[in-house]
Amino acid sequence: MEEFIEKLAKQIVETRKFRAESEGKDERIEELFKELEKEKFEKQELRTKLRLAYKPLPKPSKFKVLKEKTKTRFQNLIGKVKHQSQELIARIEVKTK
Repeated sequence: MEEFIEKLAKQIVETRKFRAESEGKDERIEELFKELEKEKFEKQELRTKLRLAYKPLPKPSKFKVLKEKTKTRFQNLIGKVKHQSQELIARIEVKTK
């Protein structure tokens, strides 16, 4: 009977020790799981950034292209007219002197 009680006491002590160890391991597993989730999230963010970096740029619309061409031509025309008016004024000044 005493042997049985001693074995039972040893088993209780071992069970408590095992529970304490397993609780510590459970906490470590939870920490590792959180780290893994964080790494997965970071990895997904990096994949998204990489995909966006290599994604081709959208083609400009035809209206935008036409707008830019018109703007450029209009600015060139303004510069040309300005230059011609300055030449005309210079000729008039030369003739009047």
